[in-house]
This record gives sequence, structure tokens and C-alpha cells, in this order.
Amino acid sequence: MVDLTVGHVSGIIAAGVYVLQFLIPTATTLILAGLVTDKNSLATWTQIGRSLHASHWPLLLRADTATAREVSRAVRLEGILRPLILLIVGIAAVVTPLGLYDAVVPGTKMVPQPFQYQPDTSPFGSGTPPRSKLGFNRICGAFEPRACPGSKTVIKTTRNGTRATFEWDLYDIDIPANLTEMFQSGLERMKPTVSSMFDIQWRSYSVTIDDTKNNGSAFLGGSYKQMDTLVLKDGYIVVEGLIVDNKNGGIGFRNHTTPSPLKYGGTWSEDLLFIEPFTQCVDTNITVDFVIPDSNVNLTMQNVKITDRGGFEKLNTTYPQYDRSDPQANPDLYGRAYKAAYLHNAYTMLLLNVTNPRTPTMRPWSYLNSTEGKTFPIDVLTGEVQPTQLGTYSDWRLWDGVPYSPGENASSFLSDIDYPNPYNISQEDFRSIRTICQGAGSGDIANITNIGVACGLFVGAARRVDGGSSLVTEPRTEWTTPLYSCASSARAVVKTVNFRYNGTDGLNSLSVLDIRDKIYNQESDKPLWGVERLQLKLGEAAAMWGLVSDRYKGRDDVSVIQSENLWLPGFVGSKRMPSTDYMNLPGEDRILPCMQGGKNYPKMPNLHRRLSIRYGLTLLPTLSLEQEAGFEGRTTATYKNALQTNLPKKEIPLTFQWIFITIQ
Repeated sequence: MVDLTVGHVSGIIAAGVYVLQFLIPTATTLILAGLVTDKNSLATWTQIGRSLHASHWPLLLRADTATAREVSRAVRLEGILRPLILLIVGIAAVVTPLGLYDAVVPGTKMVPQPFQYQPDTSPFGSGTPPRSKLGFNRICGAFEPRACPGSKTVIKTTRNGTRATFEWDLYDIDIPANLTEMFQSGLERMKPTVSSMFDIQWRSYSVTIDDTKNNGSAFLGGSYKQMDTLVLKDGYIVVEGLIVDNKNGGIGFRNHTTPSPLKYGGTWSEDLLFIEPFTQCVDTNITVDFVIPDSNVNLTMQNVKITDRGGFEKLNTTYPQYDRSDPQANPDLYGRAYKAAYLHNAYTMLLLNVTNPRTPTMRPWSYLNSTEGKTFPIDVLTGEVQPTQLGTYSDWRLWDGVPYSPGENASSFLSDIDYPNPYNISQEDFRSIRTICQGAGSGDIANITNIGVACGLFVGAARRVDGGSSLVTEPRTEWTTPLYSCASSARAVVKTVNFRYNGTDGLNSLSVLDIRDKIYNQESDKPLWGVERLQLKLGEAAAMWGLVSDRYKGRDDVSVIQSENLWLPGFVGSKRMPSTDYMNLPGEDRILPCMQGGKNYPKMPNLHRRLSIRYGLTLLPTLSLEQEAGFEGRTTATYKNALQTNLPKKEIPLTFQWIFITIQ
């Protein structure tokens, strides 16, 4: 059945009226002609003549007795224009109503409405256990135990030469009340829908009892469980505890409540805390090329080689620097990624004796043994370059057979490549790229200037050289894989979200209309962000952060800035510390590790393999999009942002609840 709108019905009625205006005079005149007799009075014949001449019959029968001779142009023009105008008016009467439609639009008056919690029936909701009453906790230290700020822990250290012993009666893991109050105090200036880091909880958690911690009492820790993936879905997605922005990348924290069922639904806006990932990637302009063997039992490709696509021949010989003056104002992710790409290519060139460093007898770059298109035999770690796999290497160690440290022969007995390596390049050189790109290492102090940056070598989607489908892994076909240098970070920001609730289907009836940056009328209206000022190293503890009030300005234990956003402080390393699985402070220790992406994923043993399968081998549409996009660093950065947006929501829900709001 065809659905008719108000406009369609109005047009049909107008067309019917127009047709009837033509037919009724014609039909009644025909009836009159049949009823009239041969003999009538003069007045009757006059009336009949008026009716006949006023009808359309003279025109239809071509029996008009009027003459067109000696008629002025104005009269003739009027006779032509009159029916045309009537025709245009008739068409307009039919067409004009077609644009009319029924719509329910927001009213101009704001009406307070009570809200109630709406459970999520998706896998995210069913996979989220009930919230525990156990509080937050954190543990400090890495190779040596440390007492966290405000902790009651007292550690006695005894050193004997190179050995040290540590003793304590009680390791206190509770978060002191003065810290929780500090990093929530800024909510006083914000709308009550804005969350703090203490409104963020593990989606899945575990309960641990350790006699050496928390006085033997039970405490919570994080637990990773795969719920679902939204990486291929577009738009704004509402799941338990979160607003997922798959348009721009980011997650907003909201414990979902909706108004009581309304006849026509309602719209309203809320200010919410968002975490947004940002990534910049630089093409290294070298590719790894290989041939698929007849049998791929051991995941080893054949004829693996590096091809210079300009990354060797055209490498800028000027050592690059990036802006480190104020990371909160400008994290300069592109500059970091570019410098990392430069170092990766330079070390690889030295390994292959393509060029030289500065020596007592030679200036750097004295020779260049490469041209664009030249290939070099290389060996990669087993299984790490595949036709249907994506991955990030935070230690930049993709080449196999590189000595572990200077002076050693090789790092792997499986490597068949004997690199020239006249300048003793080792794995330590490649691993140092991460620290240089991040701008701080595990030994630097945790503070507001040392923001969390994840750097890595991103192995892009392989493509067939012969032009065949890159989704078909055919033996003896040649493939090429791009390499990108990427730097990622995340920022906390308050955004304004417009909602619409229409219907009674629970959370499924809640939709996000748009998400936009919050507008501040003046500088003083912008939020105050605070970051804990620790006397501990990045490898020992992560600094707390949050919205703070004016009274915390000028203190020694917290750094305060007034800004629209805060780049999250911290350290992204490959070790399990400073954040461990049995810590319960996900707002501090969980978000930045998600920046690391697929490979070398911290805290989760063997998780990198599951992720590479999840986002490469299984999700072929993701792989296909990356392949079709071409070798562009911007596209790769977009993909990594989407992946980073997808990772935290499996683990972090929100417990904050707001149950009364004004809607239209």
C-alpha cells in the first residue's frame, strides 16, 4: 500500500476540484440542451445563449460565432492568456500542497521531566555485571615497591651493595578521601551531567584477596572480556555507560537514563565528559614486499625484502625536532611521528649499510647506496608480516636477526639474513625510538607536562602487486605492505550532546542527534583541570587527573590549567607496571594503554594476537577499507583512532546517574 502524506492528499483534492470546475459547467450545459424545447420565450433563449457561450462547448465543437477579425491585439492577447493563467493556477493548486508533511517538532517551552535508568539489552549490557561496593585502589612502584601519595604505607628499605630488601607491615591501597574530593571538586562549576574520573569503573572486574595488601581484605581489579565490536559501525552509538562517537572518534561517559514515556517524545542536551583519541601517522616510504609460499604452515613468507619508495634515497639529512615547549597546548603528534619515522629509516639504512653516521673519519651521509625502487633482503619476525594482518609494534622491532645489543652477532638463530651492519646497530637503537617519540621514559617524573603518548611502527594492509583481489591469498603472488610511523594520545574534554527520546522501547529509543564542542563565552568560563604532582617516576605510578575548583590553584601537590581540554598524563610502555590487572582505578591507568593498539598490548598477555585476528584476519571489511584507501598516513591515523575508540568501551562503563532533567 502506498503511504500518502498530507501533501499528497491535498494535491489530489486540488486536482479533483480543478477537474470538476471544468466538467460541471460542460455537463450541466449538455443536460440543459437536452431538456430545452423548440418553443421558448425570448428571455429563456437569452439565458440559454448565455449558458452555452459561457461553457466550453463552443470551443470543443468549434462553433464559436465570434469573429477574430478587426479585433485589437489587447483583446486577442487577453483571450490567449486567460486559459493559460487558469491552467497555471490549476497546476499550482495541485503542486503546492505536495510539500506539506506531518512532523513532531520540539516545543519552545522547556518542561522538567523525571528520568529513570534504562538498561542496555545489547551484549554490552548483558556482559556488564552488577556494580560492586568495593572502592577504588592503586598500587605504586615497579621494580621496587613505593608508597602511593596519601597512603598509610611505610616501607623500610635495606641496601647491601647491589641488593635491596623491602619490608612493610601493611601496604595500603585505598585512595585517600582528600584526593577523591580534589579531583571531583571542579564538578561544582559544571552541569551535573559531567562525570569525573571516579565515575569511571571497570566494565568487567575481578575480586582479589591478598594478605600483603589491603590488610587481607577483598579488593577489586580489572578483567578484560570481549563484548562486541563497533569499529565498523558509523555514527553515534549508545551502549551501557557510554556514548560512542564513531564519526569523530571518542567515548562519552553517561549512565543512561530516559524520561518517562511521552506522547511525542522529547529532545534535550547534556554536557558530558569525553575521552578523544588523536593519532598522526607518517609514511616511512619504505615497504615490505613478499611472496606467498605454496604452503604457509609456519606463517613465513618468501622473498621478503625492503623496497625503497623514497624513504632511503630522499630522506632529509637534517635531524628533526618536535615542539616540546608546552605539550598541553601543542602535543605535536605529527612532529613526534615524523621524528620516529626518520630514526627508523636511518637505523635501517645503517643496518643495511645504505649510508653512514658521523665517524672520526667521515661526515654523516657521506655515501648513499640506494635509489628509489631498489630492494634489500630483510628478515621479519615470524608471522608478523601477513597478507591479512594489521599490527603496531611499540618497540619498533620488526626486523629479525638484529643483534640484541651492540657487539652481539644476532638475536635469532632462525634468521637467514646476514646484515652488513658495519656500525653495530642493535635492537636497543630501535627500542629507543619509542622513548624519543614519547618525549619521556619510565624514569621521568609523572607530572602534567609528561603526557601519555603511544608511538609505534604500524604495519598496514598488504596489497597484491598483480592487481588481483587483495582479499584472496593466492600462493606465488607478490604482495607489498606499507609501514607507517604513528603517534597517538588522548585528551579529556567536555562536549555538549543533543539527545532525542522517541517511543517506549527502552534504550533503543534513545538516539544522539549530534555531539559538538562546548561553547564558553569567555576564558574564565573554561574548566580547571588538575593533574597530580607526584614525586614518583612514570614507571612507578600514573598521576590522577580531573576537574578541580579554584581553591586548588597554587598548591604543591597538583598542577592546574584552565583550558577546554586536558591531554592525559601518563606513560605508555610495554611493561605491566605501573598499572596492574589488580588495580581499580581505570580512569587513571586504563585509557592510555588502549592507545597502543594491536601489537605489544600492555597488561594483557597474548592479547595482541587476539586483537590482530579480531581487526585483521576476521574483520575483512576493516582490512578491505585499509587496502582500498591506499598508502596514506592520514587514512591510517583515522583507522587507529577508530580502533582506539573501540578498545576502551569493552572495559569501562560509567556509574554516574542523573535522573531529572529539562527537555523540550
